[in-house]
Amino acid sequence: MQDETSAVEPGRGITREDLQLVIRRAAELYTAEADADERLSEAEVLRIADELGLPGRHVRQALYELPLHRDASSWIDRWYGPAAVIGTRVVPGEPGRVTDQLEDYLVTREFLQVLRRQGARAAFTPAEDAISNVARAVRRPQRQWQIARSRRVLVEARPVAEGESHVRVELDIGGQRSRAVTGGVIGGALIGIPLAAGAFFPVGHLVFDIAGDAAGYAAGLVAGAGAFGASVSAGLAVARSRFRSRMDGARLEIAGLLDRLESGRKLDPPPAPWLRSLRSRIADTLRPGQPSGRDTGGA
Repeated sequence: MQDETSAVEPGRGITREDLQLVIRRAAELYTAEADADERLSEAEVLRIADELGLPGRHVRQALYELPLHRDASSWIDRWYGPAAVIGTRVVPGEPGRVTDQLEDYLVTREFLQVLRRQGARAAFTPAEDAISNVARAVRRPQRQWQIARSRRVLVEARPVAEGESHVRVELDIGGQRSRAVTGGVIGGALIGIPLAAGAFFPVGHLVFDIAGDAAGYAAGLVAGAGAFGASVSAGLAVARSRFRSRMDGARLEIAGLLDRLESGRKLDPPPAPWLRSLRSRIADTLRPGQPSGRDTGGA
């Protein structure tokens, strides 16, 4: 007689969608019963995944993409966004060679310098010599390029399969976020002070005529504080919008770099439109058999 508690019928096929549900539910049950401080090594996780029939390549990629920090977010994190922008990708090549490619690009094109290199992990910071500062200002305008102006750039490549690496690029933009918050507060306060004064005196005078001294003073304070607070809030909102726009630009910049790395193209970003047009005209002029402007004129 078949066990009535069994949820699996003999010969029943499990779809991929069902497999995801089973694995997720099994993980929930395991988490509920296991010690909260219990830790598994990566090798143990890979062994369990292998027993479940999951490809090791995908499991390694999932492990590498786990968040490194799980600290409780502050109000700045919730309001403005995280202090780091992260991009990941699986690309062809061994980890050491991939990191070498990225290092060469970041140093020669983004004007960064190596802070530390350990195997396929490297940390970079903007070079502070005079020539690098001038080149960065000319070739990497602040509003368009975020990699060159990040406080730290962290690069890590790890193997996922033979001839393939998982790359993680992290930009530390905490300094830009701090400047955005400070600028929002200062800008809002500079506008808020005259607004507060403009609200304090009319409201206070109006209530003073009706309810007397104390009530007029209190009403003026409330009106002034409200105007000042609204101005600071507006300043913070404007600063948040600008900062998030830069975050979006940083994500696109990282994605473009990883796209070029994945496809095997040169890591340099596409040239400016005017430079591309100039190169095209020069190439047309130098192309063999191409008539010059003089030759095409009438006799």
